[in-house]
Amino acid sequence: QQQSVSGKPVENIVELYEAAQRARPLFNDLIVKYVEAIRQSIPDDDIDSTSFILPSMKTRERTIEKANDDYSNRVPGPGISYVHDIVRGCVIFSSKDHLIKFVTMLKDDPSVHIVKSKNRFRDPTLTGYRDFNIKFQIEIDGAFKHICEIQIHHQGIKTLEIELNSHEHYEFFRTFYGGATGGLEERLEDLKMIGIGECLDVSSMEAIISECKDADRLERLGTLFDDYLGEPKLALKVYTKLLDLPSEENESTNDVKARIFLKIAKVLQAQGKFKDAMNFLKRTLALTLEDTSNIIPACCTRIGRVAMHQGQLDYAKEMFETALDINLKVHGEKNEYVALAYRDIGQVVRDQGQLESAKKMYKKSLKINRVVYGENNQKVAENYSDFGRLAMDQGQLDYAEEMFLKAKAINVQVYGEDNQNVAENYSDIGRLARVQGQLEAAKEMFEKARD
Repeated sequence: QQQSVSGKPVENIVELYEAAQRARPLFNDLIVKYVEAIRQSIPDDDIDSTSFILPSMKTRERTIEKANDDYSNRVPGPGISYVHDIVRGCVIFSSKDHLIKFVTMLKDDPSVHIVKSKNRFRDPTLTGYRDFNIKFQIEIDGAFKHICEIQIHHQGIKTLEIELNSHEHYEFFRTFYGGATGGLEERLEDLKMIGIGECLDVSSMEAIISECKDADRLERLGTLFDDYLGEPKLALKVYTKLLDLPSEENESTNDVKARIFLKIAKVLQAQGKFKDAMNFLKRTLALTLEDTSNIIPACCTRIGRVAMHQGQLDYAKEMFETALDINLKVHGEKNEYVALAYRDIGQVVRDQGQLESAKKMYKKSLKINRVVYGENNQKVAENYSDFGRLAMDQGQLDYAEEMFLKAKAINVQVYGEDNQNVAENYSDIGRLARVQGQLEAAKEMFEKARD
C-alpha cells in the first residue's frame, strides 16, 4: 500500500497526492542521474536518441477510476492505496544495451526497492504493446516511502506506436478492455465475432443474442453496443435477454435485476423515452436489495434526471437529495458522487428559479471536485460552466464570460480544440455574446462549435 507523509497507509486521495507531490522531485533526480550516466558512454551524435520524459502526475479522475476498477476488493482497503503510478515517467533508448544497462542500474541501487516488474518486450500485450515496466519504492526524507513507475521504451517500437495511434485506440476501448488477460481475450473475441470487416454483422448478432446463455458475455456485449458502437436497439435486446437468465450463485437475483433495469433505463433515457425509462427505474426502487449503498443512489440520480425532463422538478429534487444523503453516509464529503449530487441539486433549484440556492450547491460541488480531481479536469470545467450560465440568469454578464473562458481553457488543455466539451464551451460563449448584442462574435463562436 502507498503511504501517507506520516508513514501510514493512505486513507484517501488527498493523502495519496500529498505524498506523491513530495516524492516526484526525488523520482525525477534519480532517473536523470541514471540517464546522464548512460549518456556519458554514448557518442555525441547519438545523445538525442536517449531521453527521459516526466509527465504530469496521473489525474485524480483516472486514479479514482483505476482504484474502483482494479482494487476495490483489495483487503485491507482502501483501493486507492494500491495505485502505484501517480508519479511516473518514461525513458527511451535506441539501443537494447543501454536499455538493459538502465534496468541493471535501477536493480542494483540500494536506495531503490523494486516492488514489481513486467517485461512486455518478452510478453507483449494482446494489442502488441511492448515496454519494460518497473514499479519501485523510494524513501522520502526518512519519513515515508512512495511507489513510482518507470516505463522503459525502445525508440524503434515507440516510434511505430506513435505512427499507428496505438494510445488513441487504447483510450477508446480502455474501459471495455478492463480486467485480467482472460477477460481481454474474451473481449477481443467478442469484437471479432460481431463484425464483418469494418461493419457490424447484425444478422449474426441476432443469432448470438438468442443462443447465448453466458450472462457475463451478454452484459459485455450490451455495454459494447450501448457505450461504444451506438447500437441502442441491440443493447436493449441483450439486456432483455439477461433478465431471463438465472443469477450467479454469489449474486442476489434482485441485485442483478436492478443492475440490468438501470442499464435499460439508461438506454431508454438516451433515446428520449422518458416514460419507459422511469418505469424501469421505479421497478428498481421497488426491489428488495442487498447492495443498497450503490444501486439506490445511482437509481435516484437517474430518476431525478428523467423527472427534470418531464418537468417534475420537486420530485427530481427529492431524488437528488436522497442520493446525496446515501452517498454522504457511505463515502463522506470528499467524494465524486457527493459532488455530483450537489451539482444535480443545483441544476434543479436553478430551474425552479432559486438562483442563490443553486449557487450554494455549485460552490459545494466545485470545492469537492477541486480536492478530488485537481483544477485541470472536466468536472471542474463543468462547474465553471454552471457558474457562467447562472451568472447569465442573474444578468452578471462579465462574470459569466470569465467562467465560460475558464471552462474552455481547462477543456482545451485536457482534450485539445477538437472535442465536444470545447464545442459546448464555444456555444455558451456564443449565447453570451448574442445577449450582449455582439452578433458577429456570437456567429463566430457558434461556427467554431459547429466545426
